[in-house]
Amino acid sequence: MHNSKAKIIINVSATLEILVGLILIVALGFTIHYLLGDGLTEIGASVARIAGIALISLGVSALEITNQPIKKSTRIGLLFWNK
Repeated sequence: MHNSKAKIIINVSATLEILVGLILIVALGFTIHYLLGDGLTEIGASVARIAGIALISLGVSALEITNQPIKKSTRIGLLFWNK
């Protein structure tokens, strides 16, 4: 894959990971009700918020905002996370 195309794909993927993480943290009740049609217990809500924080962390770590070459570890990490 050409480096500029890979950079675009990784940046889009990282941005989506951050957005989904923020949605899980900010609008958890609405999101779960919309997706599942039911509510969550307190434990489920806590786990979902932790997953949101993990998604934000993954997105921020994968975000390529510099002009440096893409690290192979970034590609591999996003590949396994999104499969």
